[in-house]
Amino acid sequence: MRPILVPRDSVIEVLDLQQNAQRMLNADWDGVLVKLFAQDIQERGELLQYFTAANG
Repeated sequence: MRPILVPRDSVIEVLDLQQNAQRMLNADWDGVLVKLFAQDIQERGELLQYFTAANG
C-alpha cells in the first residue's frame, strides 16, 4: 500500500462499515478502490446525505 493525500473537498463512499484488524475501511474515491483508516474518517469526515430510488 502507498499513502495518498485525499483533497479536502473529495467525496468518498465507504463501501462497508466493517473494520479489519488494522481498523481500515474499504472505500471508493472517484472510481478508485482505496483503504482508509476508520479513525481518519471519524475525525475528519463529514456525512453527506444522498437520495436513491431505494431511500426516496
